[in-house]
Amino acid sequence: MNGLKQIGLHRCVNIIIVADHGMEDTSCDRKEVLQELVGDVQDYWVTEGPFGRIRAKNKDTVLDSAGLVANMTCKKPDQKIKPYLKANLPKRLHFANSRRIEDVNVLVDPKWLFERYPGSLTFCSGGNHGYDNDAESMHAMFVSYGPKFQDKTKIEPFSNIELYNLMCDVMQISPTTNNGTHGSMNHVLRRPYYTPAPPAEQSVPVQCPMVSLDPADNLGCSCPAVIGNTINMRLNLTAEEEAAAEKKHLLFGRPRMLQRDQSYCVLRQEGFVHADLIPMNLDPLPSVTPNCLRADVRLPASQSPRCDQYNSTGNLTHAFLYPPNLNATADQQFDALIMSNVVPMYPEFKKIWDYFYSTLLKKYASIYNGVNVVTGPAFDYNHDGQYDTPEQIQEFVSSTNIPIPTHYFAVVTSCGDSALPVDACAAALQTVSFLLPHRPDNSESCQSSQAESHWVEDLMWFHQSRVRDVEWITGLDFYQESSRPIPELLRIKTRPTAAIHRKQ
Repeated sequence: MNGLKQIGLHRCVNIIIVADHGMEDTSCDRKEVLQELVGDVQDYWVTEGPFGRIRAKNKDTVLDSAGLVANMTCKKPDQKIKPYLKANLPKRLHFANSRRIEDVNVLVDPKWLFERYPGSLTFCSGGNHGYDNDAESMHAMFVSYGPKFQDKTKIEPFSNIELYNLMCDVMQISPTTNNGTHGSMNHVLRRPYYTPAPPAEQSVPVQCPMVSLDPADNLGCSCPAVIGNTINMRLNLTAEEEAAAEKKHLLFGRPRMLQRDQSYCVLRQEGFVHADLIPMNLDPLPSVTPNCLRADVRLPASQSPRCDQYNSTGNLTHAFLYPPNLNATADQQFDALIMSNVVPMYPEFKKIWDYFYSTLLKKYASIYNGVNVVTGPAFDYNHDGQYDTPEQIQEFVSSTNIPIPTHYFAVVTSCGDSALPVDACAAALQTVSFLLPHRPDNSESCQSSQAESHWVEDLMWFHQSRVRDVEWITGLDFYQESSRPIPELLRIKTRPTAAIHRKQ
């Protein structure tokens, strides 16, 4: 800086100073040893340190990756490592879709190290980096100075992938395609060079009007508690009632569909609003809710899941995307007991989903003075973090034409000022999103045999994600009808998970 001042350029040059990672204290006394967990390790090639990776030493040897992960999971109290198949790593890590990434990966607690056998890791004292980037010690720094930047301003944390677009804006050049979200860093600049616009919707919803109170096919469903089909009149909302439902439940507008050639309709009920994707029915189950489930008369029978589609459900069970018991009245509950609101879930995963809706949402609504929630399924069979096309799904699910979601998501929005409700928020918006792996077991949590109150919330927050990650994996775009400036919305969507903290 002294040199720039001497030649009179200190007010002309734009300077960015960054660090690529943080550092954590380590010690040779704090190591987890693979050999102590699984025994013989001579056939494994192990990348040691703050993030472990394991593959077969002989490239011609087929490694039982799932078995190895199982043998390393929850083997002792207060274990400092968590092994994962790469497909099951949190989506926020963006670390799965490459043949150069080993199938078995090991997350290590900060300050601890992972080694193959006792003493195999000799570089262990002092410090290291490469831990989960949500760990505070892994956070880097960002300092900017110059005529293009805001002066004396402290900004909230952001992801390093946003730097490239920022540097291009400083130089007033157009960036090439990258993983950042252009415009999310406009608040750093005195006069932003780039003005972002929302992406154009690629598939608009079709109409699914009610043509009759009586279903053409009851889909093998029954609801003895309902006499006749007059209850279906409640699904035939007037235009005014539909607008009222959207105003109440879609505070920031309908998520826009960025996938091409998708046929879907938006179904509005008094107590909730949901969308049904017509070509890709989700797997229905024969026994959904005790004695009550019925066809949605707004959907053609040929394009609706059936209660009697399977004689054997295998290891799947039913779930409601929007739980009926969250509605305020009995009539509203019946509005949710329809097949268009049914999704397939593994019974063990359903414990997580039910606890989220029955307990955690109530807790968050109380803490944050009300929340707006958008939930749904996601499909990422090739683990690239982007939504799968129907062709890609069929490639990975050859045994059925009814794919099971790889994840379920939830985007929870509240007001940054908890004195204000989310539907009257004049402050900054606050979000927390979850991308939950849809797995047949909960072995990831060592406490999963206990009551859900002991482990579900921790597991969900471990699989926290950015809103942008949810958009990528679903092909949706959120908040398009918000009145807030687009750069502000992009900043909300790209806010790193490390900057979003759980309130108790």
